[in-house]
Amino acid sequence: VFNVIYGSSGFRIGEARHEWHYDGDRYRLSLKLEAGGLIGLAGFSYMQRSEGRIGPAGLKPTRFSVDQRGRKVEAAEFDWAAARVSLRRGGVERRSAEIGPGDQDVLSLWHQLRRVGATGEAVRMTVVTNKNAKPAELKRIGSGSLKLPLGRVDTVQLQARALDGSMTIDVWLAPKHQLLPVRIRIVDDDGSVLDQQAVKLKLGAAAVAAGGDLQRG
Repeated sequence: VFNVIYGSSGFRIGEARHEWHYDGDRYRLSLKLEAGGLIGLAGFSYMQRSEGRIGPAGLKPTRFSVDQRGRKVEAAEFDWAAARVSLRRGGVERRSAEIGPGDQDVLSLWHQLRRVGATGEAVRMTVVTNKNAKPAELKRIGSGSLKLPLGRVDTVQLQARALDGSMTIDVWLAPKHQLLPVRIRIVDDDGSVLDQQAVKLKLGAAAVAAGGDLQRG
């Protein structure tokens, strides 16, 4: 569970809940943002989903979708055999782009970054959103202690930056907790900042056995 903060002034606009499930060779991820205050009164609700397979190279998305109240569902359909991703709105293709091994959607990226965090090696890949697919560089920035609503956590900071400079995503992973994301900061091409900071982290039974359960209400 994350506090969602908009802009450099630190204005909290709501709460996001991120859930991840792994079942054999498949994964499912979701991120649901519910806005509060005046934004919430306008009925703002936003859901991202990513699903796909898990292989030797990590996550391999098959579908990424964005469902925002009052709008048609936007989705990215990955066709790995054809090496293409189809970007759709309401089921109708708007554009397509080439993809290659290791490419990710913007949600699966959070977990794929764990591989970069573990090895420290910079990599390049295409990052797919509901609107476009852009080449990006992923690299390790550094490590340190981070104060969050959750508490103070030792972290490794990773960054994914579009090569054209249109978006930067910084993700802080917690090494003592399976390298799971505890902060995600997104800056788009007009300088808008969306900062998600962990309030609660609860790991499943298998993860608890390996690393523990960290949470704070």
